[in-house]
Amino acid sequence: MNPERSNPVRSGMTLIEVLAALAILVVLSAAVIGFFLSATSRRDQLVKLASQERECAVLLDRLESSLLTAVAVAPDGSAGVRGGPTSLAVTSRGVTGALPGTAALSDATSLTFEFDEASRSCICTLEVDGADPVREVVASAIERMRFRYSNGRAWSTDFDTLSSGGLPAAVEVSIWLEPRAGPPEGADEPTPPETPAEGPGGAGLGPVDFAPPGAKPEWTPREPDHVRVLVVPDAPSWKEAGT
Repeated sequence: MNPERSNPVRSGMTLIEVLAALAILVVLSAAVIGFFLSATSRRDQLVKLASQERECAVLLDRLESSLLTAVAVAPDGSAGVRGGPTSLAVTSRGVTGALPGTAALSDATSLTFEFDEASRSCICTLEVDGADPVREVVASAIERMRFRYSNGRAWSTDFDTLSSGGLPAAVEVSIWLEPRAGPPEGADEPTPPETPAEGPGGAGLGPVDFAPPGAKPEWTPREPDHVRVLVVPDAPSWKEAGT
């Protein structure tokens, strides 16, 4: 008897080996796909964050520019600077940065910055004498936005140059961006910090009010993503209409 025929040499793979190889291939494929999905998600988040940061910078710079030439009284006798916790209107004179489709030079212009909770964006409205108002969304994907005003001694959430007798010493702008970063699992819910005695959020306001009036109660208070205190330089007060 031929020994080679009685003890044949086995070649190829068994069914168990094939299944094991397929299982390894599936695991490796899932890991590679998960890596690419995670990288794509992170890239999209970085692009969104960069866009948010750029829009916030444009918003704050435009507001600061308008406050540099702000006046106490508008040509029609109304308040030159008036605002609440979620909106601020500033009348300025001189050369201003215009919105698309408007003239670049104007003697008196009014810029209104308003947070629209429905669209979660900040809308800027430019009004120039003799022209129709122009509205533009200057920042989007904003979760909350708040204005506060200092008279040099304390901060408040409302201001009017006529009733206050002059321009505000400073305007504080706080911006909360989307998406909101929730607390880690198992961590205690954050609570609003107490207002410091001096500086932004000065004495007399108690705990910082993070949410505007009428805000949804489920919003969790947290520190804003951007806070800028804009100092208003001294400007001449002019009360005569038409000057």
